[in-house]
Amino acid sequence: MLISKDEPDFCFECHPQIGQIIKSSSRVHEATIMGKSCSNCHAAHASFLPKLLLGPMYDICLSCHDKEVQGKDGALLQNIAAIMAENPFRHGPIQQNNCIACHNPHGSNIFRLLVSYFPEDFYAPFDLKEYNLCFQCHPKDTFLQERTTALTNFRDGDLNLHFMHVNKEDKGRTCRACHEVHASKQKAHVRSVVPYGNWEFPLVFEADEEGGTCAAGCHDAKSYKRKYEKMKTTDTTASNQRSGAVKDAEQ
Repeated sequence: MLISKDEPDFCFECHPQIGQIIKSSSRVHEATIMGKSCSNCHAAHASFLPKLLLGPMYDICLSCHDKEVQGKDGALLQNIAAIMAENPFRHGPIQQNNCIACHNPHGSNIFRLLVSYFPEDFYAPFDLKEYNLCFQCHPKDTFLQERTTALTNFRDGDLNLHFMHVNKEDKGRTCRACHEVHASKQKAHVRSVVPYGNWEFPLVFEADEEGGTCAAGCHDAKSYKRKYEKMKTTDTTASNQRSGAVKDAEQ
């Protein structure tokens, strides 16, 4: 095409910030350096879409991710198009066709080209920074308060079951232990199976008006009810408590 340099170096002359991302990232999106490079996703002259995209973002992503892809780190990336076709309950960004809400399309220093931190392992100590990706959309207080009647529907009375599973110093379950990040056959994009090493445990989740039941390989079927009943005390107990409080105050 009589251009002075090949892509992507030619593009980096005007887009140095993108060049810096690609050159400094430990994980580079292969679409930026293979084949037509930048032109795999962008039109060189004009487009009806922002960022000179060749088509809607979601369609462009699925044009490559319509099959399993072997990553450079040896991991086998899922066939996202098939997941979308087979699973009706989709994660919020997927419902908005917004892949870049979670992934950097050029490169990242975080696994899976994530735009912010998320634990890579099944178990992880709880740390606000390590879950920063999720907290872009989900309130962090859901995982900080052990007792609540408002922050989450996943609770037994006022016991916050999200806190119980995730907020642990040692073996906290990461979000991916129970939820599919793209789409699922179960409500709240709950997984059908829980991956654990080379094993997969079935996870059967049933929701009802009062709560639900979860049966997974990590525990027997357990039910929870959201209705919170405040502990009642007899008049004698309440009187004794008040008397004790008065004595404490006097002392």
